[in-house]
Amino acid sequence: MTLKDILRTLFGIRVKREPPPLDRRPLAGSNVVRDNVRIRLKHLISDEQWEWFAGHGWRVTDMRTDRRRYLCVPEKALVKLLKADRHRYGVGAGDQSLLFHCS
Repeated sequence: MTLKDILRTLFGIRVKREPPPLDRRPLAGSNVVRDNVRIRLKHLISDEQWEWFAGHGWRVTDMRTDRRRYLCVPEKALVKLLKADRHRYGVGAGDQSLLFHCS
């Protein structure tokens, strides 16, 4: 943390970032984020699945301009989530042990 960061924090200059506006369904290869968690979509998702993700605060982001650090959801966990019956298994509870650090 630099002196500039410390001063900005002390004087309350930091501004909480607003989530990007809701976008249409992301393409394969897109990154979606929520808070400090990132999912790299290697496969297309259905409109219903994207509505569920968007309804829970997930947004598409451009990683080329984003310097924040995220926890990544492994592909196996994403496939398991997409195949789950959300009504039966309560999808959305999340298991933090499935995440790993990425940048």
